[in-house]
Amino acid sequence: MSVPDLRFINRKIAIREIARALELTFGADGNIHCWRPELHQNRDRTASVGIRKVNNTVKCFGCGLGPFGPVDLVMSVLGLANPGEAARWIAERFQVPQHAAGRHLVNPPRRICQYGSETEIGVLVRSGLWAQLSRAAHSPVPVFLELAETNPETKSRGVQISYRALARYSGVVSPNAVAAALRELQEIHWLTIASGLREFGPGPVRDTSNYLITPRSDELLELAHANYARFRDDIENERKLRAEARAQRSKAGRRT
Repeated sequence: MSVPDLRFINRKIAIREIARALELTFGADGNIHCWRPELHQNRDRTASVGIRKVNNTVKCFGCGLGPFGPVDLVMSVLGLANPGEAARWIAERFQVPQHAAGRHLVNPPRRICQYGSETEIGVLVRSGLWAQLSRAAHSPVPVFLELAETNPETKSRGVQISYRALARYSGVVSPNAVAAALRELQEIHWLTIASGLREFGPGPVRDTSNYLITPRSDELLELAHANYARFRDDIENERKLRAEARAQRSKAGRRT
């Protein structure tokens, strides 16, 4: 008996579509109204559940619920205690690959370090965030790391660079692709765009923006650890699903 691929569900099925399948209500700004309005003073009149596309999660900034991936969201909204039930609910409504019985599950190699010993790209890679970024978003990362200068007063690290130069160094030619890549890096708190500020780089510049890079920001590290924990939870929940499938096969065998 096969089991739903939880990692596929949590990474490939857009959580916005899961919310629609759950018949949650969307606000005018694209946020979702909280499914626990009793936890809000105004019963969440203004939608407060934000969607983070980069790691496919939602979080309510009003009552603090989340962050939830697709499986956790279904469990929370429907009041399910078993992730297997939530996975099967999703698999009934979306096309989800199935794991064949007996396939070996591989644990992530080791925990993300809390104390800064990981390289700045290593934090992204080992947490699984790198795999969730688009290829276009990968390209500017080493460029920013190589060109970053440190402000001696604020100790912040930044790059003053034009779109044209960023495209040339990163190999991302399309301005729209560059803009999309920068949005992804902002969304995970790896980068902040500070246009109009001239903190970094001497001399006059034209058509440039200032980018503050924060590859070890508290928000990014929190996201990295949460993403890594989801990866481990997916494996553990898949093991539980397989155990349930074995128990069902054994029960069916005894009946015959």
